[in-house]
Amino acid sequence: MLKKVIFIITALLIFSITNGCEDRNKPITQQETQRIAETVVEDTEDAQINNYNSPEIEKIQEKNTHKVAFSNNGEKATLTDIKGKTAWKITYYTDLDGLLGPIIVYIDYFTGKIYGFDLRY
Repeated sequence: MLKKVIFIITALLIFSITNGCEDRNKPITQQETQRIAETVVEDTEDAQINNYNSPEIEKIQEKNTHKVAFSNNGEKATLTDIKGKTAWKITYYTDLDGLLGPIIVYIDYFTGKIYGFDLRY
């Protein structure tokens, strides 16, 4: 009887571990990506966003050096190179695009971590 209990507990433990690992390889959805992007765009931009409810969202694999900037809670912005990263690229168009370009946010494809924004000049 004790052997059966130990076997069942071991089987359940192995099953839960392997299922947990499997989820790490699943990307976050586009809806989750948009929700994450909205939280940082709301806090950082004063420009009128024309496509706030329907931004362009695409999966990218950055092959070249590409620095993005991110500041958390008003801290000094840090630059991150997303070369070699798989990310969601979320593009918002504003009334200042002719001068500064669109707002582009990069978010990790699997974890939802915010890498940062393209620099706007």
